[in-house]
Amino acid sequence: MVHPFAQLQANKEAQARAFENPRLRFLLEHEPRAFLRHGDQDMEVTVENLRNHTTSGLRTRGVFIFVGFVPNVPALGVVLERDTGGYIVTDETMRTGVPGVYAVGDVRSKPFRQITTATADGTVAAIANLEGAVVAEGSRRAGRHPAAPGGTRRHPALRRRLTWITLAAYGRAALLPGAHTRSVAGPGGRSMSKETVPFYKIPDAPPHVTAGAILGRLADSVGFRFRWASEGMVDTDLPYKPAPDCMTHGELIVHIHDLLATSSKNAGMPAEGPLSASASVSEMTFRVLDLCARLSARLKAMPDTDLAARVPAIWTMINGPLADCLTHIGQMLSWRRLAGAPPAPADLFRGLPPAGR
Repeated sequence: MVHPFAQLQANKEAQARAFENPRLRFLLEHEPRAFLRHGDQDMEVTVENLRNHTTSGLRTRGVFIFVGFVPNVPALGVVLERDTGGYIVTDETMRTGVPGVYAVGDVRSKPFRQITTATADGTVAAIANLEGAVVAEGSRRAGRHPAAPGGTRRHPALRRRLTWITLAAYGRAALLPGAHTRSVAGPGGRSMSKETVPFYKIPDAPPHVTAGAILGRLADSVGFRFRWASEGMVDTDLPYKPAPDCMTHGELIVHIHDLLATSSKNAGMPAEGPLSASASVSEMTFRVLDLCARLSARLKAMPDTDLAARVPAIWTMINGPLADCLTHIGQMLSWRRLAGAPPAPADLFRGLPPAGR
């Protein structure tokens, strides 16, 4: 059994039975890198030691490949923080980083995924949601500024909406009447806030320098630069262009999304639907940043053999659409300066938000 982590993730009883089986041998902190067939029921697997990055060969009669699960996270209209496996990060009350949005069940980042734990997640989220509604109602009756669940202050102009709860054990999403929550778009179509958008700062660097990690880091750079190039834009900014033969802000964002969709296709991801030129700036930024985050996660998880199998598409992705994205993000910044509404300057080299943000 070749396993990438230092410990197995199965329940302890199953692990004990496996370790007691004399026919099983375990290679922990290893990953397969190549499969070579010598003949009928005669294969050789090249594995890499993730600690010292040496490789070795295993001769076997066959291989059973289990690569794990992909969390079935539906499109909720907001971007949620996820772990390296794509699972939604929450606190102990199932709250995500977006006020009023909860994640429960198998899409939540947690050590165990069983029907009983999914049911318990739902109970905790429902109680926490109701407590948040009572707090908000009590504050309003007392004449104080209303507070969103989790103690986050709400702007008076933000509208009441339903609370999303993801019933992840069954791959579905449900709407439950809930507390006052922060809407995706603020007044005038303003772009989403720090709590609802990824790439507030550039993600932490991967632990190892691999081809996939480098490509994923490039996608992170695109996401971070776009995040702060589009910060504070409103719907009325979208038609602006400094000259007749230039693209508008809206056309630039749609084109950046198309370039990322091409990159995701080159990386073997499912086809991405088009971004409408009539969409709001909030929807546009959400779609671009969400796709960029998924592309980054995909690239970082790809072993060298998968990347090599996609040559020359991978090379084209680097010097083509991803490089082009950076060019058009620079155009967005120039357009905003020419329009007299430059965004706050982020620290692009260190990947940090603007000072004081």
